[in-house]
Amino acid sequence: MKSLRWLAIPLAFLLVAGLSLATPPRWEVLAPSPEAGGFGQAIAGTDTHIYLIKQLNVNSAPVFARYVLEVGAWELLPLRGDVEAYLTAGEMPFRNGTALAWDGGDFIYALAGARYGDPNRRLFLRYNLDQERWERRADTPGPQGAGNALTVSRFDGKVYAFTGSSKHAALFSRYDPATDEWQPLPYPPDWRCTDDGASIVAVNHYLYALQGECDENRPDGKFARFNTQSMTWESLADLPVADCGVGDGGSLIWAPETPGYIYASDGGCVNEEPGWGFWRYSITRESWESFGQLPCPIGHYNGARFAYSQGAIYFWQGTPTSARWQCVDGSQDRGRGFYQWKITKSHTISLGCLRIGLNSKGGFQHA
Repeated sequence: MKSLRWLAIPLAFLLVAGLSLATPPRWEVLAPSPEAGGFGQAIAGTDTHIYLIKQLNVNSAPVFARYVLEVGAWELLPLRGDVEAYLTAGEMPFRNGTALAWDGGDFIYALAGARYGDPNRRLFLRYNLDQERWERRADTPGPQGAGNALTVSRFDGKVYAFTGSSKHAALFSRYDPATDEWQPLPYPPDWRCTDDGASIVAVNHYLYALQGECDENRPDGKFARFNTQSMTWESLADLPVADCGVGDGGSLIWAPETPGYIYASDGGCVNEEPGWGFWRYSITRESWESFGQLPCPIGHYNGARFAYSQGAIYFWQGTPTSARWQCVDGSQDRGRGFYQWKITKSHTISLGCLRIGLNSKGGFQHA
């Protein structure tokens, strides 16, 4: 029989069900993004790059850039293809609710978003990584807006999207890349819309989603799970942000190194104050825990702040340049802060229903 000396850990300690020994992550400072945030923005990671799209407003040109992981630097990219045609026609393509999602292969998919005053904007695109060109795909089945959220399921290869806002028709649907067709799906039964901070992430055959700031006067942390096999929703424990709510910059991310967890930013507060919250959701315990704070405050502009690549989570501040949005490290690149958390492989002790996670050391440091 193998040695059981590890059982000398005090029994009272082990009986705290679901006790997590993890401490908050250590965020490392990376090169700041080429520009601060804007109304149409999002980031997404591939195996080699972190891609960023940003458009300040409908009167400014979009900025498309990528962070090259191998060299640790940003490079600006041209907007070729169907996006270039939009610019030639004098229309700015990316607006509030812009969302990106990588399919694990050749494409990054994009919801182009819409202003609250846009009645029926449905632009859906994908970026061909090999050809470095934007391609227009079938329009979304419903109008887009601030409540857009996008993910690609590696389980079935489909693209899943929330579209709309509190002022546009709310819809949840699925896109099939093989046929270039959309299919409306059941909407979460106790949600009336999605809005600022709405997020969605795929984990195996499930999708996990935050509703966002559907009511701009009341903090809300609604969180739910969709089963892509049974096509059903179930409500889960709300993100516990009763005094703030989920708002601008709310984001979800999953990392294969810690498969039992989903990480979240709650975004800016319902009163428009900046938010610092970083959270972790245990899939097995179905509960949230605070996981320290982000290295920079976020809010005001919508759009995902997290991306994943090769064993690390990347965080982009993506906010205004105002002095009150300054990062913990005192960076003068306000609104442009960019950071990395290298994930230490999780270790788990299982004793029946008891699970104890060991993860990376916490704190904050400069790279």
